[in-house]
Amino acid sequence: MNLQEQIRKVLKEEVNSQDKQKTLSILIDLMGPSNVRDGNRIENADESLIKYESRLTINVDNLDQETLNKINKFMDEHGWFPTNIKSDYETGGKYSLHVRDFIGEKDVIINYESKESGEIKPNQTTAYHVTPNVFLDKILEKGLTPKTESKLSDHPERIYLFLDDQMSTFKSMSRALFNTLSDDKKKLINDYVVLEIDLTQIPNHKFYVDPQASATYRAIFTREPIPASAIKVIDKIPTSDLKPILSPEEDKEIDDLFKKRREDIKKSEADNTNYQNKLDNILNQLGDEDLNVNLDDLMGLQEQISRIKSMM
Repeated sequence: MNLQEQIRKVLKEEVNSQDKQKTLSILIDLMGPSNVRDGNRIENADESLIKYESRLTINVDNLDQETLNKINKFMDEHGWFPTNIKSDYETGGKYSLHVRDFIGEKDVIINYESKESGEIKPNQTTAYHVTPNVFLDKILEKGLTPKTESKLSDHPERIYLFLDDQMSTFKSMSRALFNTLSDDKKKLINDYVVLEIDLTQIPNHKFYVDPQASATYRAIFTREPIPASAIKVIDKIPTSDLKPILSPEEDKEIDDLFKKRREDIKKSEADNTNYQNKLDNILNQLGDEDLNVNLDDLMGLQEQISRIKSMM
């Protein structure tokens, strides 16, 4: 690496390592005050129990394409990329799959992740990974390779590993992964396989904290392939045990409630706007003498209010 490349690398790392609170503060100032709610266009929306410096969550007051482009350009320049999107009124998911659903929506929540997650050195000799049984033969022959597809959020190529050997963690993650698949893909999978990774066989691998981890499990990832020699099968989870916590009927009922809430909110906002516009038009048509109210004469005030209402 020549001197110019080295300087570029140092400058890039300096930008990407910028504290997330500073990044958020600059973004809030950049987007300015909101016209549709009290406060700013951008608000901090990180409600996670575990706070990661490599995860940043924002609430956008009203998401149009121009606003989204401006935010993403800023975030990319400061070392962040979008992973998930949702709103207060509707569940979402992977940013790339659902972002178009939220254009034109209010109070849209976008998760961002740092391009440079914090490096970690596991203080244990084993870690764990879950995968559908259809991939098992290939994994045992060629090992694990970093991938982006079939995940719960967008990210660069990675291999995710769990540090806890809890069956509840394996089953919970398998259920989440399985229930994001289409019905046709689900039919191809009989089990999710739990793999144990011997970390002593990959001592030079770099591992990073998974900023999407929750309070219920510890997770890391690597960007380097894991050889088959470091992998062994320790358990299987039948997909018959991975049914959604909610039935399809209950899930649809919740979706319908969210949709109705959104429609009610939009209708209420539209009604308020129409009422205000109508009132403004009437007031504009009235002369100053019509609006001259003697504050000591409450009856007169009530009569004028009633007269204005009767005109609407």
